Amino acid sequence: MLVSRGASVELAASDGRSVVFIAARNGHAALLAELVTKHKASAVTAKVDGWTAVHAAAGNGHHECLDLLLKMAPRDAKVVNAPYGDEIGWTPIIKAAGAGHLECVKLLVAEGANVNAQAKNGERPLPILTPAVKAHIISQLQARLETVHRAEARDAEGIAEPDAEARLRQIVEADN
Repeated sequence: MLVSRGASVELAASDGRSVVFIAARNGHAALLAELVTKHKASAVTAKVDGWTAVHAAAGNGHHECLDLLLKMAPRDAKVVNAPYGDEIGWTPIIKAAGAGHLECVKLLVAEGANVNAQAKNGERPLPILTPAVKAHIISQLQARLETVHRAEARDAEGIAEPDAEARLRQIVEADN
């Protein structure tokens, strides 16, 4: 690899496509793993237009790449809800849902992706999903809600998320 000869893993084309972005977009999980773990390339650098490697992996159904990127991204990077920077404003979950990539949608939901995210053109993830995928996401959200309720029961201070049930109800109602 050119990196062993001193090439920078952070170099990018004029539109911001880095080697990490290209590896994620094309599903090269082994190369991506080497770049972000061994060579410490950024897992969250955005292209000039705001599209990240997370968008590329999610939108192209490369769940192994997406999983790696989500694990390697700093917790405060908020990559699961980052809007694509063009006039459309797609988040990674809208990209994955629109392309029908269930495994990517599952990963993003597990990482806290906003299933009510709305692109600038009005698209939302849930309405463009198949009924089976919607059912899976709703069951994941219900499991998360049960966890919140257990935490609230244990937490006399009420630190746990108090409006989770209302948001889940809103999601389920919006689906109907």
